[in-house]
Amino acid sequence: MATSAHTDHSSKPLRVYGVSDVHVDYKENAKWLQDIDTERHQNDALIVAGDVTHDTSLLRQFLKDAKTRYRHVAFTPGNHDLWLNTGDPYADSFEKLHGILAICDEEGVIIRPTLLEDKIWLVPILSWHHSSWDKEPDITGWEGIVPIHCLMADFQRCKWPAGMDALTPSVAEAIDKENDRLSPGFAWRRPGGAGPRAPMVSFSHFLPHQQLCPEKRFLYHPNLPKAVGSDFLKARVERLQSDVHLFGHTHFGWDALVGGTRFIQAPLAYPYERESSGKSLRVGPVAQVECDDAGSKPVLLWQERAGFTAEADVAAYWSDYYGKTQRDPSNTTELASYVASEYTWVGTKPGAAQGEGVC
Repeated sequence: MATSAHTDHSSKPLRVYGVSDVHVDYKENAKWLQDIDTERHQNDALIVAGDVTHDTSLLRQFLKDAKTRYRHVAFTPGNHDLWLNTGDPYADSFEKLHGILAICDEEGVIIRPTLLEDKIWLVPILSWHHSSWDKEPDITGWEGIVPIHCLMADFQRCKWPAGMDALTPSVAEAIDKENDRLSPGFAWRRPGGAGPRAPMVSFSHFLPHQQLCPEKRFLYHPNLPKAVGSDFLKARVERLQSDVHLFGHTHFGWDALVGGTRFIQAPLAYPYERESSGKSLRVGPVAQVECDDAGSKPVLLWQERAGFTAEADVAAYWSDYYGKTQRDPSNTTELASYVASEYTWVGTKPGAAQGEGVC
């Protein structure tokens, strides 16, 4: 059921920050949390939208360290968190999911819909990707595009119980059902009632809407959309009608309005990505987004008294691009130059269909 987390009221207003894809297996990323001031956020909340680490001992330590810096920490697992390691005590990734949720409960981390200090709803949503979520046409005429089951390590590093097949929606459906098991008293609709309703931030690791990812012709791996989103997640998000939904996974900074909900991605990502692709990662205040460290800080989502951070005050490269440019997924042959250099044109004319490629 939904819970209400109460604390002693402070003279400082509550603030809610968000981040995803912190990947603390990299020492530079582990240091990132240690560099966050231990006093500044003692009345604040941090949402972590998945992909901390595949090592549960490191995950537990990360959550402990985050709790020393933020009064409240909320988390939902990503795909990397469910990878199995040699020596793991879990029979499969579904069992590991339950183990991670148990660790969160032990560390006092929010994993269920929670009305935080009676001020704002934080709603974690468990999810997994499935290829049928991708409804846009595939790239044609280019050789060497890798099939998704060869591209994504999830298909090798995760193991699922009998009856679940990661090449079908069965894993995504089973994990989605865990939301109801975990919070049986929550209706998964925006709580109503008399008077003004409390603001709500929902969050997941994966994407509910395809327009939250660049078109395939702009992606180094054009088949990536086959392993980033979930229709089950989309349905749940649409029922909730939250004010803001934080997501992760694709490592693209994002801030866009879809169907009345504002969708934000604020990834820390890998160190080498911050070096080579910093522009596409960064999301944050317009005046700071070009700074070298702009993508290395949790994004302020909401603050008591002031409300949600205004969209006009936030910049993110790809969502800003689509704010000015019409999406055209029907263009399946004209790859961006930096993508085209990775593949070989074999089409006889634009739009000539080709095979999916080989592993």
